Amino acid sequence: MQELRPVHNLVGAGKTFGFPKLSVEAHTLEQILKSLMKKPASADELQLNRVLQQILELKKISADKESKVANDITQTIANEDAFFSNLHPSNLIFVVDDDIEAAQELALQLRYYGYEVEVFNHLDKFRTAIKDKPHAIVLMETEFPEDKMGGIHVMEEIQRELTQPAKVIFISVHDTMDYRLGAVRAGSVAYFTKPFNPVELIGQLDLVTASQIQESFRILIVDDNPTVLSYHAAILEQAGMAVKAVTESRNLIEILSDFNPDLILMDLYMPGCNGIELAKVIRQMDSFVSTPIVYLSSENDFNTQFEAMSLCGDDFLVRPIDPGHLVSAVTSRAMRARSLRSLMVHDGLTTLLNHTALKEELVREVVRSIRLDTPMSFALVDIDDFTKINNRYGHAAGIV
Repeated sequence: MQELRPVHNLVGAGKTFGFPKLSVEAHTLEQILKSLMKKPASADELQLNRVLQQILELKKISADKESKVANDITQTIANEDAFFSNLHPSNLIFVVDDDIEAAQELALQLRYYGYEVEVFNHLDKFRTAIKDKPHAIVLMETEFPEDKMGGIHVMEEIQRELTQPAKVIFISVHDTMDYRLGAVRAGSVAYFTKPFNPVELIGQLDLVTASQIQESFRILIVDDNPTVLSYHAAILEQAGMAVKAVTESRNLIEILSDFNPDLILMDLYMPGCNGIELAKVIRQMDSFVSTPIVYLSSENDFNTQFEAMSLCGDDFLVRPIDPGHLVSAVTSRAMRARSLRSLMVHDGLTTLLNHTALKEELVREVVRSIRLDTPMSFALVDIDDFTKINNRYGHAAGIV
């Protein structure tokens, strides 16, 4: 059925770019050709005329839509610039707390990690500052002298005034449903109860801000349709992600090992090897058991989606999909996966790879070095009496 791939690709492209009539006519032609290929005898004149009429219908639709498709793609990506710009990392932190000493101590620890920090002990001054610098990440105390939920109430008001919601992490002595629900409604991305581990807060900030020490999300796209694949790859690349595009599944195992994706975006229907089969192959590789697999297909039947997700998949996106929705869905999934993996493979205090993860990474690099015939070095460094640094300046300073 290799000869039918161009027609099959046209079916998917029509749905991806929002032209259902083109997709329907292409699907009709695909079914006609499949029927003819199954018959041992050559096609008669009536059958050939039917094929010709279907091709002419496709040409007519394509002529009407060709320029519109190009314009729509260009305009869609251009319209997403404002959305994508909000994904760029911010290194500015606003610490808002009426406890001057506690706020300054937290600011000192954050600066150890390379963050730029401004401290506000009054809500009024903070209101003015966040409007001038809405990209700042806010560390907000929930309770203030004039209002026990003052931080939450202020953030609710500010979020309504901003074009894009501010990223805010609440810090509180209260661990009740009222406070946590209020924080969520005020746009919180995290909630820490006192006393908390500063290293855990830094880890959360690294995830929220996608700081300079965190590389771009690595997204592997598997789709047999080059046009659709290139379109989705362009959207994710413009959002700052590293994308690897694959149209053939034969070399997938080698690509997986080299690229080590944070998320796999996969078409459900592909000739030779469908998405579910490919997902099963991936799930049998220990290194990628927990890697999110998101199906991207024009299939909108709920039962089919449920079946696909129950068989090795994590999410299902239906084409055509809005670029902003695609970026948002991929980002949230990849961020959650990276966060969970970080908890599993990194030491909680130093954030270095733990023993098991270090050995896995070493094996991966040795295999890569052998395959590419390139040199490799591994150094194990120990610092004598480093405990004195931790005891004098604290662990937060010692692990920088």
